[in-house]
Amino acid sequence: MAAVAVEMPAAPPAAPDAVAADSKPAKPKKKKTAFAQRNPFAEEDVAQVFAPGRLYFLYRHDKPEPSDSSSTAGDAAAAPGEGGGEGGGATDAEQIVWVNEAGEEGAPEGAAPPGRRSRLAEHEAAAVAAAQHVVDRMRKNAAERRRARRRARRQKEEAKERKKLQRLAKAGDKEAIAALAIPYPGATFELVEGSTGQRFERIVLRQTCLSDHLCNGYLQGLEYALKHAQTVSGEEGDAPSDVAAAKAAAAAAKGKAKGGKEAKPADKKAGKPSKSVVLGAPALVAAALLAAAPAAAAAPAGAAAPNPQPAAAACSPDLLEAKAQFLSQNPRYGYGGWLDANFESELGVRLCGDHYLDFTGSALYTNSQVRAAAEELTRRGAVYGNPHSTSPSSALAWEEVEAARARVLAHFGADPREYACVFTRSATEALKLVGESLPWVGRRSGSSPAAAAAGDAPTGGGGGCGGFAEGRQPAPRGGGGGGGGGRHVAVSDGSRSTFLYLQSNHKSVLGIGAYARAAGAALACVDERGVDEWLESPLPLGAAGPGGGDAAEGGGARAIASLLAYPAMDNFEGRIYPLDWVDKARARSTRRHRWLTLLDAAAFAPTHPLDLSAHAPDFVALSMYKIMGFPTGVGALLVRRPAAALLSPLYFGGGSTVDATAEGAWAIPLPAADGGLEAGTPSFLAIAELKHGFDLLQTLGGMQGVEAHVESLRAWAHPRLASLRHPNGAPLLRLYGAHARGPGAQGGIFNFTVLRADGAPVAVTQVLRDASAAGLHLRGGCLCNPGACLSALGITAEEERARALGGYTDFVTVLRRGDGGGLRPVVLPTGSVRASLGALSRFEDVHALVGFLERAYAG
Repeated sequence: MAAVAVEMPAAPPAAPDAVAADSKPAKPKKKKTAFAQRNPFAEEDVAQVFAPGRLYFLYRHDKPEPSDSSSTAGDAAAAPGEGGGEGGGATDAEQIVWVNEAGEEGAPEGAAPPGRRSRLAEHEAAAVAAAQHVVDRMRKNAAERRRARRRARRQKEEAKERKKLQRLAKAGDKEAIAALAIPYPGATFELVEGSTGQRFERIVLRQTCLSDHLCNGYLQGLEYALKHAQTVSGEEGDAPSDVAAAKAAAAAAKGKAKGGKEAKPADKKAGKPSKSVVLGAPALVAAALLAAAPAAAAAPAGAAAPNPQPAAAACSPDLLEAKAQFLSQNPRYGYGGWLDANFESELGVRLCGDHYLDFTGSALYTNSQVRAAAEELTRRGAVYGNPHSTSPSSALAWEEVEAARARVLAHFGADPREYACVFTRSATEALKLVGESLPWVGRRSGSSPAAAAAGDAPTGGGGGCGGFAEGRQPAPRGGGGGGGGGRHVAVSDGSRSTFLYLQSNHKSVLGIGAYARAAGAALACVDERGVDEWLESPLPLGAAGPGGGDAAEGGGARAIASLLAYPAMDNFEGRIYPLDWVDKARARSTRRHRWLTLLDAAAFAPTHPLDLSAHAPDFVALSMYKIMGFPTGVGALLVRRPAAALLSPLYFGGGSTVDATAEGAWAIPLPAADGGLEAGTPSFLAIAELKHGFDLLQTLGGMQGVEAHVESLRAWAHPRLASLRHPNGAPLLRLYGAHARGPGAQGGIFNFTVLRADGAPVAVTQVLRDASAAGLHLRGGCLCNPGACLSALGITAEEERARALGGYTDFVTVLRRGDGGGLRPVVLPTGSVRASLGALSRFEDVHALVGFLERAYAG
């Protein structure tokens, strides 16, 4: 879509008299471009919208300034067609030029000069749409900045409140602390069974707080205050206790809230411990903090209490009851009590009561990881140099990098004699290395360009994904929808390389297809059923045996290499795919054709054990921050050494060659498995800190413990999300994935579309805004997985391409055949909402998710 910036009408030049009246000659004003005159937004916002790589160009309309002061607006304006060449092109008074994304003049390649005025009419609609797109984007950015400022102000106010309570606690002013315990409207609390000097024995919540955030804002400060106060309740014969003072203040505030009537003191004997005391919300929360974990107080120093209630639990009696029942049924939750005992110190102080549910996007780091890294980098003798040298500091860095390689391989059960660990910046770079280094074999030189182009894309209308057909023509295309729908995809018969990839792959895996297509290799996009059909199909006619993959590895470089790429778990809906596909694909290798496998484990590895001694893919792509949260900027490619021998990266750099000369860009590359794929200095400081993340995983019981923990949360949340209903009985959510098939087929991801009572979808952007306001961190859109996303939403590839040219929208209207056979318009969402669990997810998070959806949309 072409974006056009139209200049506002230029102001007429100053009159000659006005110019003469000024004693000093006026300084020439710097001329602004058309877009600058109309743009009221920040320059960085413009860069975000008109970023390099977009598909559109800008037109700039320049109107030259008058040549001298005696000119008039009428003299400067030439009539249409004058001085503009034949056909009425651009006049002297109006010039039309191409401007690319970087703001440089020059027409794009193959474009006709925009000199004729008729081109303005052709792009008028595009100009309006582009201008509206810019305005919408700028308004959205401005709204986000306003929300960030409000959030910062709220955090600042909460910090002031905490400091105030801390000062009161240090001064021992218990009455002032109690005076702050004013109940919120609609929230009443009752203390039962008196007190025993230092802490309440049992607290019953009669009514929950109106807002969890309202409670959580005071938690840390009140906990600190009551811990440093001398006592919570007084003994008989003492002066009036702070419990009585808190009761009187709360009752008075409650009476005023109900009509301004002062409440009488409820306890006539102030010195006697009260049997039933009404406290304000903050005071009750602070007391609950002390009462909720009696085992923690009695435990030896350094011992963790088994599953103490977290601070936020005091705000909801339903949560307390639900969690108690959940813990009784799921003993493997929380790593034996470690999570609840350490959550506040490791994560809670940063989350401030929010619920993080985007672990597939990024894991959360713990404070202990950061402290351990800081201590390591600041200890005596911690001098790390470039590992591509031999100095003592370089040797120390080299040892840390090599120790990290060994730790990564051991974590995934990979034998160093069979696998090599190549550090990258991300899983995406690991996938890119495979795509650019594989020896793709295209069609023979005698093939016509038309035939080659026809074979470069999957067969089937519009390049759809579907079932498998070995060397056959595709079946007729099915009805509307993004899935297979009866399609079949033809795979090469072995005369050239084939990139066979699952429809549900991440966008970074799909990018490998660009390398394959450029080399003339065949592309075949298949769904889960299509992979199974291909693995069970007979070998192509004329294929030379034997079929074993290990035997084919001895065939040398002459064998044509093809690649099967799929995720162990897709990042869109959390569907888990069979790892034995790796072995079955390798078994299809012959002496002339070798099948390699690429496993994208970026979404799978953070919550599941992956043992490469049981199933050995040729390539495994990993992202470390998704596994342990810290450090970022480190990925890894685990590559089998026999497969690494096939790779031949074109680029070489520092650390990846034996020797090189400037003349002719000549180099002797290192073997791919021994440094040839690591061009440049690795991120050695970040790599050195991986060990702290692996240590944390060991504390949690290894990946088996993480898997059991996440599955307990998934199994609890799924039936409750699936049972959410509107008052009319209509479902509240449309859930995606394979949850009904159990833990072996589904990971800890909930992907859904929120539905209205009439079945219409709620905009993803609206759900994300509501969730953010409620303190829930969710993800929305297509999540960099267009195959799984469009298939789930029912949008075809052709419809998505047409929609993308018109800019982002929450919905798209498409035509579908109704029950009567006629076409009817259907409104479909262009994305969905994802909540994903991780190693540090808590029961409180999934409970908050269910409660938020029910409160916000089921009314």
